[in-house]
Amino acid sequence: MAGRVLGGKVRYGLYNRACFHMLKQLKDYINYQFSRKIHDNEKLPFLFISSYSVLLISAAHHICLLVISSIAEIPVFIYMNLTSIFIYVGLLFLLAKKKYILVNLLFSLEVMLFTFFSIWLLGALDNYMIVYLLLLLMIQAVVPYGNKRIRINMVLLIIMTITASIGVSFSDKHRILLTPQINKIFMVFNIFLFCMVTTLLINFSNSLKIYANKLSYLRISDLETKAYTDPLTQLFNRRYADIIFNNLDNNKINYIAALMDIDDFKKINDNYGHASGDAVLEFVSRFLLKNLRKADVVFRWGGEEFLILLADVNLSAAYVILEKLRVKLSVSDIPVIKGTLRLTVTIGTAELNPRYPFKSIDDCDKKLYRGKSLNKNVVVI
Repeated sequence: MAGRVLGGKVRYGLYNRACFHMLKQLKDYINYQFSRKIHDNEKLPFLFISSYSVLLISAAHHICLLVISSIAEIPVFIYMNLTSIFIYVGLLFLLAKKKYILVNLLFSLEVMLFTFFSIWLLGALDNYMIVYLLLLLMIQAVVPYGNKRIRINMVLLIIMTITASIGVSFSDKHRILLTPQINKIFMVFNIFLFCMVTTLLINFSNSLKIYANKLSYLRISDLETKAYTDPLTQLFNRRYADIIFNNLDNNKINYIAALMDIDDFKKINDNYGHASGDAVLEFVSRFLLKNLRKADVVFRWGGEEFLILLADVNLSAAYVILEKLRVKLSVSDIPVIKGTLRLTVTIGTAELNPRYPFKSIDDCDKKLYRGKSLNKNVVVI
């Protein structure tokens, strides 16, 4: 008899350590994956990560219960846990198809039914099976799988299940009689599970706030990028130029403004088509970004016009830079639908007055048209 008790204690200790180690490894893995996805800014949403983690933990929990049930030789619990494990496999497949509401509703129903029937069969609460429903209540608050109305209704259903479970526990009808040792294993396992999952849900809640703030920031940044860039060329537009002009006095950088226009752009559209015209604008934009310095700023000013702000150079140095740019562009083969073509540009330049930037650009415009009258393909200072 003493040998049996000793053997039981050894099995209990080994089992407890194995479960603790497995659940700890699972928690660390989920935290690692969650942190990596969020910080790498991958497209995998928080909802998928949280739902996947909950299903994974629940499946592992049922595997542990299956082991306990097998050791205790409780057939009905063996079948119940096997059924739950198969259900979770199906839920993981549904989750891969992004059926978030369906997955979480079926998951919640499985937990409620499993808990209710477990308490009904055991006829007592001292094994803490009721904690599954308490954890399910917390999940409704942390995992945003549906709108508030769906989750509030689910909370009410869980509360009804808790009430019914407490009710059947007072019937004192033990349909399955557990030994004190097995009952203690259930109790320790359920308390440990409650503590671990509660900690995990708190971490998820904090991570959700971080993720939501980061997502909000990314959306705002994306909206600002779209608002301040030209959709075709991806260059800054006039709206962003207004921001730079308003801060010219503060940034203490002197600029030379250059207004560049593609010569005979209408002929390109007429002879090669508008798609080729767009390809030319994209090519010129990439060319400017590649051949100018990082401190310089380029805008699509309108149509086939580009505004260039050359930082910290005088007018003579600006002329040298722009002349090299003009010559290099004039000998570049530009791929279009019907083959390749070459083009020339005319550029008007002036010092950018920080107090009256648009007057400086108007001066550039006048010099640009003077260059057009000089047979084009020229830099005018």
